[in-house]
Amino acid sequence: MFCADADYANAMERLDEAVSSNGNNYSALNLKATVLRVEGIKGEARRCIEEVLRNDPLNAYASYEKDLLDGGTGHVALMRDDPESYLELAIQYVHNGFCNEAVKLLRYIDGKCAYPTVKMWLGYLLDDKSFFEAA
Repeated sequence: MFCADADYANAMERLDEAVSSNGNNYSALNLKATVLRVEGIKGEARRCIEEVLRNDPLNAYASYEKDLLDGGTGHVALMRDDPESYLELAIQYVHNGFCNEAVKLLRYIDGKCAYPTVKMWLGYLLDDKSFFEAA
């Protein structure tokens, strides 16, 4: 909610509370990394991601965030160009209030293969009926 409104100060307060009460809350750590990255606090973002990946090396969200910070493409091998993997990750970004990241992910996989559900989500997120027709 706070992230969708770009109220990152309140988002960070809630995320810090979530992480302090459960240090294994990888969803909160992932979202915290996203907020920190967007705010330009890349060192702290990287620490959150490293903590998640140390305990959950197949975490697609953390892997993608790491690539966004480092300019890498490690998430591509992890996701295997599987549209469902990209959809799942994109929906996490939508739920976290970062629709632009979701669109980037969906555009990438849409360029790799035709998948109706990807097109439907792109149509919804971009408010573009041509994607619905293509689906």
